[in-house]
Amino acid sequence: MIGTKQAAAILGVRPGTLTRAIWEGRIPAPAKGPGGAYVWSRRDIERASWVLRHCSAANVLPEERGDR
Repeated sequence: MIGTKQAAAILGVRPGTLTRAIWEGRIPAPAKGPGGAYVWSRRDIERASWVLRHCSAANVLPEERGDR
C-alpha cells in the first residue's frame, strides 16, 4: 500500500489530479489509513489508471511481493 503522492507519480499525474478525480466521483476512493490519508492498493491504482490514462498501469506498477 502506498500514499497518494507515490500513486500519482506511478500514474504520471499530479497528486491533486488524483484527489480531484476522487472528489468528482470519477474513481472510487481508496481506503484511508489511521491518519486519515488515502492508502492506495495495486487495484486502486489500476482503476485510476483506466480512468485517467485510458490504459493499464501494469507496466509501471512495482512487482508484488508474496508477503502481502
